[in-house]
Amino acid sequence: MMQRILVKMDCNKEGCDIRTISREAGVSQRFYILQKEAAEAEKNGSWIVQDGSSFARICILENHVNEKYVEIHFFWASSVESDCYKGRKERISLPYEIFQKAFAGEELHIKFLSLKENHLPKIVFRSRKNLKEVVKHPQLRRKLGKFLSKHFQWENAIQIEIYDDFLPYSFGFCECRKHGYGIVGGIILHGPEDLKTAVYNMHT
Repeated sequence: MMQRILVKMDCNKEGCDIRTISREAGVSQRFYILQKEAAEAEKNGSWIVQDGSSFARICILENHVNEKYVEIHFFWASSVESDCYKGRKERISLPYEIFQKAFAGEELHIKFLSLKENHLPKIVFRSRKNLKEVVKHPQLRRKLGKFLSKHFQWENAIQIEIYDDFLPYSFGFCECRKHGYGIVGGIILHGPEDLKTAVYNMHT
């Protein structure tokens, strides 16, 4: 799992000055990303930025529940002699909302911890009827999305297959591992008579 990195961003109308602090590498150099460079990353899905001898690659990504987030891969470099450089690589991950806020053209000071890198297996829906019913209700769609983002962080799982359950809005699941199947259970909606207060729970 990626270590948590403290990220400090000093933003203005032109762009954002980024600095990272970690236990392993200490305090980084400052890296400045222009607002127009961030816009290119959003337009193209990724963009490479240079600041002095250092580089950064901005990637706009989505997790398994289609929520956007941003990864920035830094290569911090400094010259040690003519045509010779040394440096280190670093990666930070931040919510898409923070990325948008940082490059909105306002004077801001933002501080946050880089997102954790979770070992999430691929989620495969083999559901037909129940998933269609969930999608019809925005409240249930959000609840199922949050449930999936918090569960199944299993290092040995390659894929989670999700099937219809006989209960309304509920599902069965099967964990697929490299050498066979693992945990089998259900994602059951409790209290379906009131969708506002209904909650998803895992049963194994």
